[in-house]
Amino acid sequence: RALDSCRDLIHEAIETALSGNRISYNYFVSLPVALPAAALATFQSFRSEVLKDPPAAAQLGIDESIFVNPGTLHLTLGMLKLYSDEKRLKAKNVLDDLKAKISSLMNGQQLQANLKGLKSMNGDDSAISVLYLEVHELDNRMEQISEVVTKTLVAEGLLLPSDNKKVKLHVTVMNTKHRKRQGGAGQRGPQPFDGAALLSKHGSIDLGGADIREMHISQRGKYEQSGYYVALAKIDCFR
Repeated sequence: RALDSCRDLIHEAIETALSGNRISYNYFVSLPVALPAAALATFQSFRSEVLKDPPAAAQLGIDESIFVNPGTLHLTLGMLKLYSDEKRLKAKNVLDDLKAKISSLMNGQQLQANLKGLKSMNGDDSAISVLYLEVHELDNRMEQISEVVTKTLVAEGLLLPSDNKKVKLHVTVMNTKHRKRQGGAGQRGPQPFDGAALLSKHGSIDLGGADIREMHISQRGKYEQSGYYVALAKIDCFR
């Protein structure tokens, strides 16, 4: 009994620590975005245009490091803290269970995200931390999929109570968390950038439709040879 009590106390302490902010999310549920060649060219043109005058861009707080690699563009459906083999195995099993539910929603159709328009996540165009592409749908299947994923993760105890909320569907293209400071490659700074002029010129960018082919449990900060995040598990249920 003493051993069981000790084990319970340790488990409770771990869960309490994981529910706080000191321990970072290390995995996330993602939908990789496969940009067609024309859309990729449009994205690269936008990036080149913004960076064509490095000194001017730097004055606005913009540099190459805060742009997201197009090979990692994705939608996030849930942030996870999987710090044990038990949790990681459970997450794999949950993803397998989701395949049938999502396939039923898809009914044999392809899932596509229409990416049009840039917006600041915090609503202040002069002090942007995250700039994202808006996601538009002809129907609400992506919203339905997001709801199913959230409900399933909550039911299985994989999503923190604070994260049990409606997901904002978006594709991040610039993020100041990735910023590299001069003289210290790899060091990061959260300083926002002034994107007012950028949005005035490029705010209505239209990448058109992009296919969503898979759902992954992705590991943060780890990348495959393809350039996308390392997958703990993945399913194909969108075609």
